[in-house]
Amino acid sequence: MKRWMLVCFATLSLLVLAAGAVASPAAAAPGGNADNAHACQKGGWETLARAEDRYTAFANQDECVSYGAQGGTIVDLVVLNPYISLTFSPTGSPDYCGVNVHLREFQPNTEYVVSNYAQGLYWGSTTISTDGDGNADYAPYTYVQLSVGPFAQAIANNGIDSGLVEISC
Repeated sequence: MKRWMLVCFATLSLLVLAAGAVASPAAAAPGGNADNAHACQKGGWETLARAEDRYTAFANQDECVSYGAQGGTIVDLVVLNPYISLTFSPTGSPDYCGVNVHLREFQPNTEYVVSNYAQGLYWGSTTISTDGDGNADYAPYTYVQLSVGPFAQAIANNGIDSGLVEISC
């Protein structure tokens, strides 16, 4: 009788351990998709992005939740503050300045078309790619330097504008 009770107790113990082993994988992954869903709720999706494109926010909460539910890695959105600045450099002639265009804090490794202007006249466009830090530099043209300044301007195809800058070197 003792032996029979010992066998029953051992069998029952094994069943309890086996049941715990089946349940443990779910317990070993706390949160999972629930964490993604929670992070996306109440406007959280507006400050989140996909790991492979950390510069573009999700379009809406459902897109964020769906992406996370499918195993995607959700990261904090990187907010860029792109700007264009112009500088001027001397040339071989004292009457002319080289116009230098500088893109800063744009999306890294991305191609932009920048339109160049002098005195309000279109001087052509330049297609330029930003580096891994989101920066690019180029010198599109030279322009006459006058005592009362002519102005240069550069506008990227994403709407970022240098504003009018007096040409002086």
